[in-house]
Amino acid sequence: MDCEHDSELKDAAKLYQEGKITIREATDITGIPLRGILHEFGKMGICIRYGEDELKEDIE
Repeated sequence: MDCEHDSELKDAAKLYQEGKITIREATDITGIPLRGILHEFGKMGICIRYGEDELKEDIE
């Protein structure tokens, strides 16, 4: 992963952990596809929240 993505990933991870953004918003911020974000967050030990709001967002 290049330095630009690394910085964006760290920023998105922090916002996600604070509950300020959704996983989809993290993909938008970083430009990394959902599968990649799930993988990267997993490597960072970040628990993924997936509730009703995320489900609705995914099926829209």
